[in-house]
Amino acid sequence: MEELYCIGCGSKIQSEDKEQAGYIPASKLAGDTESIVCHRCFRLRHYNEIIPSTVTMDDYYDILSSIGKEDALIVKIIDLFDLEGSMMPELAKLTNQQELIVLLNKRDLLPKSINNQKLIHRLLKTFSENNLKPTKVFIMSAVKKQSIDEIAHYLEEHQNNRNIYVVGASNVGKSTFLNALIKSFTDIKEDVITVSHQAGTTQNVIEIPFLEKSIIDTPGLINEHQFLAYIDQKAMKIVIPKKEIKPRVFQLNPEQTLFLGGLVELNYLEGEQNSFACYVNQLLNIHRTKTEKVAELKETHKDDEFFYPTIKESKLKTLTFRIKGDEELVLPGLGFVSIKHRGKISVTLDERITPIVRGKLFG
Repeated sequence: MEELYCIGCGSKIQSEDKEQAGYIPASKLAGDTESIVCHRCFRLRHYNEIIPSTVTMDDYYDILSSIGKEDALIVKIIDLFDLEGSMMPELAKLTNQQELIVLLNKRDLLPKSINNQKLIHRLLKTFSENNLKPTKVFIMSAVKKQSIDEIAHYLEEHQNNRNIYVVGASNVGKSTFLNALIKSFTDIKEDVITVSHQAGTTQNVIEIPFLEKSIIDTPGLINEHQFLAYIDQKAMKIVIPKKEIKPRVFQLNPEQTLFLGGLVELNYLEGEQNSFACYVNQLLNIHRTKTEKVAELKETHKDDEFFYPTIKESKLKTLTFRIKGDEELVLPGLGFVSIKHRGKISVTLDERITPIVRGKLFG
């Protein structure tokens, strides 16, 4: 029997193990197998039911290394809302310095007032620090199909009889981009590749004929230093924004605290009255209180959802930062907080999350 692959996630079709990728009951293989969808993708598409990913870091690195063995064009998608979490500094080395195009996705989430060219210019240093040397950079919104036609035209002109590999971390929008690209070149109206906010939707490479060769979707590496790796499906809907972020601005004096759901406790320790602009999903509850009342507040709401979402069985850590003024506290996968003036802050959050402070990019 010929090998079959799921058109939604790229997994090899098998009927032996329900727990593994590509499973489909043997009885389903008797019909049309040209557009076959595995059990996982079927449940995800029709019932939004999540079955955990099986792609490991070693699997992912093996895929990237195999790209380096051929003459390829690489399209790297970066999430503008989670820059640090989607850079992947290992990419150039693993793919043998192949030609690189960078797509900065999710432009629709950022304020319209931001100048795209100035944003690209600001990010050139960040690219360099992460060993990324793109020959072309586009800003796009895959979900809104912004810049898709322009990107498609560029790929058409620069494919040069090479396969095009679309790479990036989980949740940066690779599958959404490819679905939009397919629709721009064909009469297909429905999504071909499975799309979900859950990390690890694409299980294996998915190859799609594109002009002289193919365009290939690759699995996304789950970033273990961001919130999305640890929250449940219900919390995803609260954390992941779907429309333009409107910053919520809070004026804080020292010894005041901001809670971002139950995920982040941000304490203002020292400085003058300061402005904290929170760029997170509007559905996420933000609560301001005096630091001296934090313990009482936690006790009062220990049995309700005031601090939802949280990470179950979370071990916490507290980090302290000196803010120089006009800097952004990045909370990977959650958003960022733009802080206006100099001061000292502490951040309490899950010990696996890696927040950073960067110069002002957006706020």
